[in-house]
Amino acid sequence: MQTLNIALPDSLVYPEQKEYQNQELEQFVREGLESGKGEPVSPEYWQRIRREVQKRLDQRGVKTA
Repeated sequence: MQTLNIALPDSLVYPEQKEYQNQELEQFVREGLESGKGEPVSPEYWQRIRREVQKRLDQRGVKTA
């Protein structure tokens, strides 16, 4: 099997990458806004999230440091 490498200048690739990333970010923001009322983020919120993640990892048998 033969391979062919093609080098494209950043000026051609970068704007398209940036546009894709912007569209993806806009979609995430839209989904967040449409997901309903948020909740305040506090130290207790993060503790709850960490406990839930650890519980799920434990259920899957994933070892953490």
